[in-house]
Amino acid sequence: MAYRQLGDYEVLANLETPEFSLRVLKITKESVIQPHHHHRTTQTYFVLEGTAKATVDDSTTELTRYQVLRVPVDAVHSLRTDSQAVVLSISVPPLEASDQHVAAQR
Repeated sequence: MAYRQLGDYEVLANLETPEFSLRVLKITKESVIQPHHHHRTTQTYFVLEGTAKATVDDSTTELTRYQVLRVPVDAVHSLRTDSQAVVLSISVPPLEASDQHVAAQR
């Protein structure tokens, strides 16, 4: 596992390739992906089930099933839900622990 977990969500699946990393995340109303950013990695969130609230910098977007959101390099972002959501997270290049920075470290 080349990443570190920034929150109390559940990782249902994880795949790492030389080109990208892919994780399927389960988020409940009791869990959250903490605000963080990446210097080298662009992430894309794709909601598979439920709804998720994604905050990127100062903008919050509610994503429903099959909606996609791209998070550019260096954007502070977090993810939460009021119920439950399953979200596909795609990271290009592959996400590494050294490129995960909590928002306060920006």
